[in-house]
Amino acid sequence: MRLPTALLCLSLLAALPACDRVAAPAADAEQAAAKNDSAAGTAPAPSTASPASAPAADAAGSGPIRASFDCAAARSYGETTVCADAALAAKDRDLAEAWRELSERGLLDAEVRQAQRRWRGERDACTAPACVGSAYDQRLKALREIALQPDGDAAHRLDGRFLVESVGAGADWIELRFNAVDLAMDNERVIQVAGRDDPKVERAAGSIMSLQVEARSAEGKRLLAACAAGCSVDGVVEQAARGEWVLKRLRKVSPGAAPSAATAPIEVGVGDPRRAPLLAALKAVLAKDLGQPVTLRVDLLREQGGWAFASVRPRTADGQPIDFLRTRYAERQRDGLLDGDGTYALLAKRGGAWKVVQFDLGPTDVSWAAWPEEFGAPTAVVQVAAAD
Repeated sequence: MRLPTALLCLSLLAALPACDRVAAPAADAEQAAAKNDSAAGTAPAPSTASPASAPAADAAGSGPIRASFDCAAARSYGETTVCADAALAAKDRDLAEAWRELSERGLLDAEVRQAQRRWRGERDACTAPACVGSAYDQRLKALREIALQPDGDAAHRLDGRFLVESVGAGADWIELRFNAVDLAMDNERVIQVAGRDDPKVERAAGSIMSLQVEARSAEGKRLLAACAAGCSVDGVVEQAARGEWVLKRLRKVSPGAAPSAATAPIEVGVGDPRRAPLLAALKAVLAKDLGQPVTLRVDLLREQGGWAFASVRPRTADGQPIDFLRTRYAERQRDGLLDGDGTYALLAKRGGAWKVVQFDLGPTDVSWAAWPEEFGAPTAVVQVAAAD
């Protein structure tokens, strides 16, 4: 039997609220499931749980949301909001990558670091996810602008000789690379430029990590062929952007590997005789700092030329997580300014014994990136690979 059109319309309209009532619980269940910390194996969080209770599953349902920091230690509103929103977590990872790139190029001066601390406070003062997202957008834009601005305190043009270790080929540009260890330990030997006593020239020489050359140019083809196993290049380079230098004039290129000033860093593994004294020195300092005996879970231990870098996680004497609320870090913990228990330390061998030069527990940024410049340690020994 066919219903009159008017009755059919009334029937459909009457059904709509019922459909809405059926769909709503399903949506609530999906939102609740999105807050489960499947990686940690925790029980499903109720729909009323705060964002900090556990990392939520991402929109594609492929696993827990992954930020650039440890979501298990998230405390501030900004951090917990990021850990509950896949899109915000992606922005956080983008920001961390931009920060890492600036660090690798030596562009994290005191002003940039101070601005980052101010920004973190502004992000954590937000009271809505939209505010957090806007904060990330603005900061990411600012960091990218830093990467593109020429350094006004550095010389724009340098003339001299550059010792190249290797060459990388791209579609439009080739990259002349220096030995990172040599560059950190003996920059003047690797980059020999005129007017080094001029502060602007010295600053410029210190900012060069590699040289770019147009791949299709005659110079590019010549360098690609000559520098496969290292070479020395005589010519003029210009600053194209902050920390980015382009070879503008090539006078001479001499094939042959540049002599290395130092050996590469060595990973100090279990059984290495250097490991015990390094960890003993670090444990003593951390035990005093935390006011209790500690053991160390070692993520990374690296040594080079009398310098060592450690990435560790302190534990109690019986191997349990530290209760930071019972340490001098209690206020940082309560304020959400302690990013987990990850601890980074720089050590130096002095008088035949290892001494801790600097350490940072639970940093919310890559504080150790400035240590080579600040303490004279090799850059390569303190490099830490970005998390996948």
